[in-house]
Amino acid sequence: MTVRHVHYTTLAYDDLTSLLMWIATERGTEAARNVDAMLERAISSLAQMPDRGRMVPELRDRGYPDYRELVVRPYRIVYYAVGREVWLVAILDGRRQVEELLVERANRAGPAKEES
Repeated sequence: MTVRHVHYTTLAYDDLTSLLMWIATERGTEAARNVDAMLERAISSLAQMPDRGRMVPELRDRGYPDYRELVVRPYRIVYYAVGREVWLVAILDGRRQVEELLVERANRAGPAKEES
């Protein structure tokens, strides 16, 4: 089994930091630690099983089939794998409307859109 290196893009790291700060403010530091641990377990699993996530529907429908996501309710971990690397693109609250944000990030940070 190939073990891949998982990397945070700056935007994904900022997403995680903002999310955890918001949770700590609204629900307390213990809740933030619990969410952090839950997300870290899911993210760590990508080193061995990056294909386990589903294709991101909002991106697949716009011509970006290489992006996948793990849904750890209510959060979405969006990433793509290239060779031995996994790049985290976004860590978002799935209750938000995120389609335009995801498309903008796919345009900036990920694998090139395949021409049809």
